[in-house]
Amino acid sequence: MAGRITPDWEVFTGLSLMNAKILQVATNYNATTGVATTASSDYVGKRARNTPEYAFTLWSTYKINGNWMVGAGAEAQGDRLAYQPSSTTAPTLNGVYHPNTVPSYVRWDAMVHYDASTWTAKLNIKNLTDKVYYESVYDNGGFAIAGPRRTAILTFTRRF
Repeated sequence: MAGRITPDWEVFTGLSLMNAKILQVATNYNATTGVATTASSDYVGKRARNTPEYAFTLWSTYKINGNWMVGAGAEAQGDRLAYQPSSTTAPTLNGVYHPNTVPSYVRWDAMVHYDASTWTAKLNIKNLTDKVYYESVYDNGGFAIAGPRRTAILTFTRRF
């Protein structure tokens, strides 16, 4: 959704709710040896890896004195499972299905923008709180890739 609260205040938001389940396991064929392996049937009915149950974004901007604009927002994701999808045994702990889990997170960002008639300047700061969070799960195994720490991006644009 997107909309204006006032002529100077805009809000953008989105929510995804996912219920991704594995319906069937794959059989992999080694092109060199011809050997076929089938993933564990214990994966059937389980949540797909690297798929959060929810993802949420919220971004808001506000114009100040015509030329200035400030903005802030958040990005959130639920926890995600991290496992080798073609494994012939499902990850268990004491006999119970127990894959590695990448924790949920909320990341806060902000922006300051100045717009003159022939140029603009913008400062974006991502991950304001410098939080350690995991952005994604590596495709070939059960480990995660950390998201960037606090990052500042300054851009200038000249119009002519």
